[in-house]
Amino acid sequence: MKTIKTETIKTLGFAVLFSATAVAGAEAHVSFLDKQAKQETTILATLQMPHGCDGKATTEVRVKLPEGFVFAKPQPKAGWELEVIKGDYQKTYDNHGDKVKTGAIEIRWKNGNLSDDFYDTFV
Repeated sequence: MKTIKTETIKTLGFAVLFSATAVAGAEAHVSFLDKQAKQETTILATLQMPHGCDGKATTEVRVKLPEGFVFAKPQPKAGWELEVIKGDYQKTYDNHGDKVKTGAIEIRWKNGNLSDDFYDTFV
């Protein structure tokens, strides 16, 4: 996902709340490829999905974006439905001279099927 002029992010592992859901509702073990990002930079945030839990396939990946992680543009993934939930930011951000108060606050890749036998990434 592409992020422009991030204001408050210090570390990706701390800042972005995420979950990967398996068929039975268990959460998979997900981590970011890059563990840190500098403030007010554009980043390529890549989630690594090494496996599901209890041998079950992963069927959904959700990323909740905290305040300050703005202008996210997720990468579509073949075989998955992509949903971007938009909402209001707590403050206004500058995007190349435009004042922006709303945007992506959560990203979901859903209705997919990543077998526990395989590894994949979500950007």
